[in-house]
Amino acid sequence: MRWFVEISSPGQNAQPSRKLCVEAPQWQPALQRARALRGDDGPLSNFSVDLLESGYRAIDPVTRVRYVVQRAPDNAALTDGAEPPAGAPPSAAASPNAAEAEAPLPRKRPVAATVPFISLGAALLVQDLAGAAQQPEPGAAAAPEPSALPPFELVSQREENPSERSPLTYRELVYAVAPGTPRELVKALLIARLDEARQRIDDARPGKFVHIAVFDHVFKERPQRGPLATLAWKDWRSDEPEIQFRPRTGTTAPPPPMTAAAPAPAAAAPAAAAPAPAAAAPAEEPRAPSSPRATPAPAEGRPRMSSRPPPRRSSRPPKAGRLSGDDLIAELFEACSDLHFLHDTLEGADFVLALTLDKIPCAVGLVSLFDIDRREFVLVRQHGGKGALLSRLPERAPLAQAALRSRQAAVVPDVSRDERALNDWWTPLGVTPRSVVCAPVELAGRYLGLLELGDPLDGGPFSEGDGHALTYIGQQFAEFVGARGVVLDPKRVTAGAKRAAR
Repeated sequence: MRWFVEISSPGQNAQPSRKLCVEAPQWQPALQRARALRGDDGPLSNFSVDLLESGYRAIDPVTRVRYVVQRAPDNAALTDGAEPPAGAPPSAAASPNAAEAEAPLPRKRPVAATVPFISLGAALLVQDLAGAAQQPEPGAAAAPEPSALPPFELVSQREENPSERSPLTYRELVYAVAPGTPRELVKALLIARLDEARQRIDDARPGKFVHIAVFDHVFKERPQRGPLATLAWKDWRSDEPEIQFRPRTGTTAPPPPMTAAAPAPAAAAPAAAAPAPAAAAPAEEPRAPSSPRATPAPAEGRPRMSSRPPPRRSSRPPKAGRLSGDDLIAELFEACSDLHFLHDTLEGADFVLALTLDKIPCAVGLVSLFDIDRREFVLVRQHGGKGALLSRLPERAPLAQAALRSRQAAVVPDVSRDERALNDWWTPLGVTPRSVVCAPVELAGRYLGLLELGDPLDGGPFSEGDGHALTYIGQQFAEFVGARGVVLDPKRVTAGAKRAAR
């Protein structure tokens, strides 16, 4: 099959975009083929990849070159030098089923195993997995052995490898089984999938986090109900996983959180940060004789996913103290996935502010969006201080510039020793902070906003770990805003803030 690969670079002095047409069995080989035509044969291990409605977008974090890969008509003219290599089977390029024919690849190396995917929040519907078998023989499903696995289907998966923004090796897997599958079989499936996931990341450094959810229906975007069960395994906590089942009362609400401070894993599991394409997961083929069918969405009464994390205490620090290190990053992994189920930028700002203050309790929290016409940041959400919504901060404010240029949070442990922190926000707020952290909300060099915190409730200063956490939240919020657009309308900002305060 043939693919269009559009290549562009940000910046005023960037070269004009170029569109190539290459031949490859799947989108990732097409991307590599296009890069090879430009003389770039490096790995994809650090690329961020977004799943679009009609293709894929990949960004090289080093060169900041952007690639958009989309299917091309079979008769599209190939770019010079883009023909398939000599000896390649002609059917691989001409047949639309070539990817399916090649699906049973060796199990030890999935196609996308090293690409860290970043989501826009839609779970990928896998309808025709390679190797999906026929209906079970009569009596085959009766009284299954305890060790047998139920029929299952991979709905989505997410993979994150250690990077500057997170030290974790993270794997998230979402499966579907037939309605009415017994709990013991659901648990057996969770354990079996965990064992395989652990084997795949066995050589990774410490800091491994595997999160698995099992639903009773196949879904796209939002699930109709919460998962039957979820599993979380964190190697720095225990060798045994934590498993939560949906209550037997028949409720569709997600199960309770795994820890007192963590958001409900049921809300986190379905939001794969960037589901891998169906062809990218041959190792996750069903091993049982049948697979569950997608169930139609109910006409009404569909539960809405939670739009905010658990309520926070705003007047005193948590009894257990602030989270830090791998525990903080792991909980952000789980919680941020809920963000991508929201529809409106300001609703997302409410979520981000609540999540941030829940994980890093402090006296002041600010969310601003960038007005590109006036080159100013506009305050759209706040916690603490006097009401200052719609206040503006110049783009060249020192602390904001430090965060935006470094593309990570700027941490000021002691404001009295760093005058950059005292910007134009604090006067209308009526607050003189002791410690401040400011994180950028930017996407591929495009300024979208800022996240700022002041004065931890425990009385201590902000740490570099807090900065890493806020950087991660800012990156997730940037993807959300980039997909939905900046909202600066004063009526919408103030009306939404009043609703959020209720």
